[in-house]
Amino acid sequence: MRSFSKQYRGIHFDIADLNFGDSIELPVPGGAAARRNPAGAYTIGQAIQRCDKLISIAPLKTDKHSGVALTFHNYFGIAPGAKYGFPKSGLLALGSPEEVMVDLFSYHPADYCILGGAFGVEGDGPDGPGAASVHYNLLVAGTKAVSVDAVGAALMGFNPEQLPYLTLAQKRGAYGVVDTDLVWTRGNEIEEARHAFRKPANWSPPTSRK
Repeated sequence: MRSFSKQYRGIHFDIADLNFGDSIELPVPGGAAARRNPAGAYTIGQAIQRCDKLISIAPLKTDKHSGVALTFHNYFGIAPGAKYGFPKSGLLALGSPEEVMVDLFSYHPADYCILGGAFGVEGDGPDGPGAASVHYNLLVAGTKAVSVDAVGAALMGFNPEQLPYLTLAQKRGAYGVVDTDLVWTRGNEIEEARHAFRKPANWSPPTSRK
């Protein structure tokens, strides 16, 4: 923080501990998608509500529950571990992973989303016995989280339309579109930049969606 403060004088930088810092219970804007959350509310870090702009930064990685763990999955981090435990198993008691992550995203949708970096994770990500690092050197960025995650998933070799959380998020807000044919991109085309990640061993795309 000191280096940032010296470089950008007049701007205050701080680090917020979302697991143990100040938190507040609030209803989900627009209503909860999680079907086992009758109260329709979650406890979240107060910093999420107070900040003017929110930028989500996540690597390209797989996940044994949802297939991929990208922008929306990053929002599990806004729910304090002090309440929901580690690794946030208390959240999964309230609904499916896709329902919970879309609910949490609704509190403060990302103003800008960045995916990728030098390395990603494939296999039983993020920390299963079959997880492995992938050297990729790729960045995906944009203002529409659904579209950013759809492009990221497609680059990893997944079909975005087979990821339930993206379909649910598209239905619930103006966060972009799942169909990558409708997403305007600059730089490399998806086809030329695609690198198929090894999928989680016990994960398979749903056979049908409602």
